[in-house]
Amino acid sequence: MAKRVFSLFFQKPCRRSSTSSMRQTQVTELQPKISSQQNGTLSSKLASKDSYEEAIRLLNSLQSNSQTLEQWIRVRQEQTIEKVREDTIRFLERGGLPASALEKLNVVHVAGTKGKGTTCAFVESILRQAGLRTGFYSSPHLVAVRERIRINGKPISRQKFADYFFTVYRNMEQSKESVDDMPAYFRFLTCMGFYAFVEEQVDVLVLEVGIGGAMDPTNIIMSPVVTGITSLGLEHQSVLGESLEEITRAKAGIMKPSIPCVTIYNHSERILEILREEAEKTDCPLEICPSLDEYSGVPLLLGVEDGNVSRLNASLAVHLANTFIRKKFNETIDCTMTQSDGIPFELPLWQAQGLANCKWHGRFQILKRGASVVYFLDGAHTMESLRAAGSWFKRQTAHVESNKVLIFSVTGDRDAAELLAPFAKSGDFALALFCPLIATTPVGQGVKGNFSKAPFIKRLKMTMWKFLSLDNWSIQRDQEEIMRRSKELADLWTSLTPRGEAKVFRSVNHVVDYLDEANELNHVFVTGSLHLVGAFLSLIDPELNSD
Repeated sequence: MAKRVFSLFFQKPCRRSSTSSMRQTQVTELQPKISSQQNGTLSSKLASKDSYEEAIRLLNSLQSNSQTLEQWIRVRQEQTIEKVREDTIRFLERGGLPASALEKLNVVHVAGTKGKGTTCAFVESILRQAGLRTGFYSSPHLVAVRERIRINGKPISRQKFADYFFTVYRNMEQSKESVDDMPAYFRFLTCMGFYAFVEEQVDVLVLEVGIGGAMDPTNIIMSPVVTGITSLGLEHQSVLGESLEEITRAKAGIMKPSIPCVTIYNHSERILEILREEAEKTDCPLEICPSLDEYSGVPLLLGVEDGNVSRLNASLAVHLANTFIRKKFNETIDCTMTQSDGIPFELPLWQAQGLANCKWHGRFQILKRGASVVYFLDGAHTMESLRAAGSWFKRQTAHVESNKVLIFSVTGDRDAAELLAPFAKSGDFALALFCPLIATTPVGQGVKGNFSKAPFIKRLKMTMWKFLSLDNWSIQRDQEEIMRRSKELADLWTSLTPRGEAKVFRSVNHVVDYLDEANELNHVFVTGSLHLVGAFLSLIDPELNSD
């Protein structure tokens, strides 16, 4: 029997091709057939010494449990910007990259509450379309941690990730002064990312801030080519401050003397006033980008499109990309941008193509699964972004008769009641589904048939894969705790909409099974958390984790 179980685990994956066409909204046709085999390891003992799986296991060991995280928040609130930079540079150099090497990177640095990832994706796509070798550092990842480090629009390979990881990790391990003298998860990845981008000799690094701006580990870049600030709102108050003013000043911390900072045109007057104050203190020229509709040239289609917010992000991206080209590649790349603040200009065809070709999974994304289920996925997690995502879903499904199903989750210290209430009060959803952010099959794989009805061996293998797929593992996860949170969300939903129905499942896997058995058309809206969206994508879109 043992031999039989092991042979099942180590069969090669069955790859399939998928067809996609460029539209204003990301729409992909998927069939509900997903392989159940993948190369893998049963534990770190079976992994090769420098394997990708072992790299992820060690990386995950750098995550903080909830008690340590609370202590870290207190310490972070007491730290200065200079201390954060000093510590990050110390780890960077211990990892094998001199701080002076960062001067080789031409950086577009972007902060914000909403849309910074999409804005960065648009910038990267435009500059790649110009023929530049692009690097892109983003967070969080949806399916595989290597998504955070991209070269020419694609995540680095499993092998390259492992190579860079072990080079940096061992350098840090050998030079640590105490047992705990290692950087936390995000700071380590930031140091490793910088190491990789220097080694890969990218022409441009599009750098997305993790949390905030001033105190973020990415803010050791002292001479970016241009910085950008997207829409702002309340988030991470335990770290950034309770008020919007405090959060705005934290985001403005990426401004640098004499380096242009571009921001969107529709901030409130108070936020714009604060940004101007911070720009003046920093001696940073602040520019306001125009509306995308004001640009002239070819008709604009967006690869990531919701009809509203994405156009705001695209406008900022166009301004950032053109500022970058004008400052660094003006002699080799045609750029007709005016240097006047906020004045639109004519977009050449290649820039329009960059916008149209942009792909950013988990944002305003549609996946058709069989004849009866259509997933609408957006990782919105603030009130403003959820409002925009909800409007997008409503527009997309307004003229089609179907069952509307909500799948929702929240993470961190966000107010679940406040975020869930608009969906409950809308009356659009007859059913809401809740589950822990756990996929019970391999990352990049999915479910063939019903998990609960599967033969014992198959269920054993699928359940074991839950623990082997480490990219989205977190030390903070406790099975009972996350199930309790799911039940609380379901209770909250029924209290907000007594006529609405709520169901709780043990995993994302079980939700997918349940929906696959539907006989009528179901439009399923997955939102509230990028981690939730990533868990679903890991099951229903196996191409995402291909190497």
